[in-house]
Amino acid sequence: MTNPDGSVLGAIAIIGPKYRFTDERYTTELPEILTEYVDDLETEIRDSYLDDYR
Repeated sequence: MTNPDGSVLGAIAIIGPKYRFTDERYTTELPEILTEYVDDLETEIRDSYLDDYR
């Protein structure tokens, strides 16, 4: 995740034992959900950041 200025704010990860990340849910579905979540969170951060400077 990044701030509006491009600096790194933090990271979100899905972790667990390797043997549990073998089916499509873990290789396709969860990465898509995680990407959407991060995009939404970065949008909220950007909007909040911009509100502070308006």
